[in-house]
Amino acid sequence: MIIFTILLSLFLIINDAQAALIDNSFVNQCYGAKIAAMGECGTALYGNPEYAYFNPASNGFISNAKINSSYSDYYAGSFLQGSFSVALPISGWGVVSAVVPIQVVSNIPLTQKDIGNNEFYQIGSYNDIGAAGLLSWANVIDNSISFGATLRYTKQKIYNQSSAGFGYDIGALYKVDSSYANFLVGLSILDIGNTVFTWDTGYSDYIQMSTRLGVAIEKRIDDCLLRVACDAVSQGSQSEIRYGVDFQISNLSFMAGLKNDTLTYGMGLRMSDMEIDYGIKTDKNLGNISKVSVGLSF
Repeated sequence: MIIFTILLSLFLIINDAQAALIDNSFVNQCYGAKIAAMGECGTALYGNPEYAYFNPASNGFISNAKINSSYSDYYAGSFLQGSFSVALPISGWGVVSAVVPIQVVSNIPLTQKDIGNNEFYQIGSYNDIGAAGLLSWANVIDNSISFGATLRYTKQKIYNQSSAGFGYDIGALYKVDSSYANFLVGLSILDIGNTVFTWDTGYSDYIQMSTRLGVAIEKRIDDCLLRVACDAVSQGSQSEIRYGVDFQISNLSFMAGLKNDTLTYGMGLRMSDMEIDYGIKTDKNLGNISKVSVGLSF
């Protein structure tokens, strides 16, 4: 009954949803293959340092050190995205984690219309470099609820102009273990009070604050594990629901998701303390975007 109430609340939150939510920061697009394959759900999941993108509290349940790296390129190699993340449990202090996302955009043609012959011709190329650092802390209380916070620093350069800004996130993740299944509820607020970027030209813009509410269910049977997740994301007047599923059997993992009516999918391989994931999401303008991630546990 409790889970039903939570799921119903998720739908009520987005009852007046408008167009698809715009992730208006490259930082929120440089996540790894598993997140991409599961419809970008991550608010109520744990076990991967990259989940701190969406909920700083997610890493509180990590019991051993983990590192993860991801890479993707698309639009004929003009867009390159990657990230490196690490989570380190510290006895008595909780878990400290860091994520470094990077995006490089290069050789995008800039055109201008020739009024005389009504044709476009290239006048230059568009280039963009962005990098960020996310430093998070999370701690578990009573073995069931984790609280976390993240400090973000983002720097971006377009042509000869550059900008920088700080952002702040907070989150909580509640985990209930039972003989039937594990139930998780996550809540996070990202870019609290809006993250402001100041350009060296004196102009300022911002990333609007967003809230995320997620639920997930984990069910294990012998060597099989099923995870089903659902996230409700709200940013300003825009909202959407995202769905994700991860089915693990032995060393293989099969993932699928749905974001804004777009199907995502992927698969993974687990070898002792190593994980390799491959995920695909579809962009209406850029086509299929593939992501590869490699993770290690110590």
